[in-house]
Amino acid sequence: MTQPLKASLGTMMQQSAYVLARPSVDSFERFERSGGAPQAFTYVAVVALVAGVFALLFNLGNAPFWAFLERSLVLVAGFATFAGVAYAFGRTQGGTGTFNEVAYTLSLSYVPIALLVTAGTIVLTIIPILGWVLIPVWLLLGWVAQAFYAYVGLQGSLNLRGSSNVVIVMAVSALAAWFVQLIVGWIL
Repeated sequence: MTQPLKASLGTMMQQSAYVLARPSVDSFERFERSGGAPQAFTYVAVVALVAGVFALLFNLGNAPFWAFLERSLVLVAGFATFAGVAYAFGRTQGGTGTFNEVAYTLSLSYVPIALLVTAGTIVLTIIPILGWVLIPVWLLLGWVAQAFYAYVGLQGSLNLRGSSNVVIVMAVSALAAWFVQLIVGWIL
């Protein structure tokens, strides 16, 4: 019988710092068995709640509670969809990793980047005119960072080394996640 995976949030933050500072397949593979999907979703849920609180406190609209709910649920739904589709579709492309490995390794980069993008967007929202112009650039930079780390992380967690396979898995997963986030955001 295998031992249950028990990575703490503190450990995951340290592992996140490591993979962000040393982005490589080896870095992600180093931690892929340190935790599993439950730890990944807990980590994502914590940052989703923090991002939701940011949205609640700095919401410029008339519905702060809905801003909290929308930001929190969109982050969790996007991550869950991306990880699930990446795992399922990645397996059809020759990937050999488990869902636990995929979810856990992806969370190590997703969480800090999502938090940074949320915080940066709030700061830019406060700066009149210049901030509003820079928000799309900031969001694009966040998307590029997420794509880069997902590319490296999927190579490690799915054991996919052909770059075209990884790009296909990422594209399908990103489209699915984007669609789900759009629907969740629209509903809220």
